[in-house]
Amino acid sequence: MNTHLKIYNLRKEANLIYIYDPTVLQSVVSFWILKGARNDPKDKLGLAHLFEHLYLEGSRDGESEERLKILESKGIIANAFTGREFMYFYQYQDAGDLLVSLKLLLEQIKNNCFDRKRLKKEIDIILAEKQTLISDYTFWPLEHKSLWPGSILGQDYFGTKKTLNNISVSDLDNFSKDALKNACFIILGNSDSQEIVQAIKKNDLKIQNNYKIKPEPFKKPKKIVITPVDSRDVGISIAFRICSLAKSDELVGCELLSYILAITWNSRLVSNLRFKNKLVYSVESFCEYFSDTGYLNFTFRVGKKNLSKAIKQFWLEIQAVIKKGITSEELEVAKKMYRLDLNMNQNDPLQKLWWCGRWLVGGEIITSEEFLKKIFKIKEDNINQIALKYLNKRNCSINLVGPQKEISEIL
Repeated sequence: MNTHLKIYNLRKEANLIYIYDPTVLQSVVSFWILKGARNDPKDKLGLAHLFEHLYLEGSRDGESEERLKILESKGIIANAFTGREFMYFYQYQDAGDLLVSLKLLLEQIKNNCFDRKRLKKEIDIILAEKQTLISDYTFWPLEHKSLWPGSILGQDYFGTKKTLNNISVSDLDNFSKDALKNACFIILGNSDSQEIVQAIKKNDLKIQNNYKIKPEPFKKPKKIVITPVDSRDVGISIAFRICSLAKSDELVGCELLSYILAITWNSRLVSNLRFKNKLVYSVESFCEYFSDTGYLNFTFRVGKKNLSKAIKQFWLEIQAVIKKGITSEELEVAKKMYRLDLNMNQNDPLQKLWWCGRWLVGGEIITSEEFLKKIFKIKEDNINQIALKYLNKRNCSINLVGPQKEISEIL
């Protein structure tokens, strides 16, 4: 790939990561704030996510719509995302419009302010979003809570009606000021780098990058958590605590383990649960990493009558990996499939941006090329050691979403 990664420190205040790729047809400008739901005060849960909804929207009712109309009239798509330890705001456009888009983003950051009327309206939207995710079997908010119970990492991402109503305009203003102490621009395109640097310097934003999370002691995961939803099926998530972003060698093994156990059609769990026992349609899996921990999950849906059998078969496959290990053939297939997926994602500018940004909280940016070298160096013994270390019931939490009474009776 003809891509160059350039990292700039502007006046030792504003950080810029520029992914220069002369072949791209689209460009992306983004502003990353290294604060997220993990920074929410306990009496104001949902602060980070609410901030993301309101930041860059404008100072009065209707201004958000006006801003989006201006962006879209120039062929710019805008969106944002909040995680546990970061949030980012991005604008996606044709490669030739990168500087136009960047100037609009910089103006909005500099002129941002909050309005109480809009704040109250947005709370209702967030509460509706929260309920929709649960109804759609979206597990990650439930997984965080059950894997790290009682910790700030496991606290309610969305907040409740009570905690959201505790949030004031002053809280949002303070969050905004503090956010600039933990921020970074990530830009992808083929424009001249010095023009980008000058555009950011011209706005005189006092931005730093002082990200640091104090590691916290974690309690044991909750074994089983049931979230009641009126449905015929049961959604199942089985999640294990794993390594942090800083442990890149272990991280590589966890990624490959998810391919060996799930994701591909010939993976162990898909072969067992779908083809052999005809219990599920598919098994999904992914890894998420934080500055001091992470997790690997497996999710699937089954009919209520097959719940116990599906969980039993799941553990039989996990035990087989722990006791007998994986085969060299399985590992080679996983490496090839992972390389294929990674290369496909790196052809998408938004995925390339995400790949770079996700490493910010880990302290070291690893390019996709460097990561692939690590992938192809790993051996069966490395995977087996990782499985033995992390895939155990002491390290695991099961989330079930479905009819509570019937699930309880089955279990």
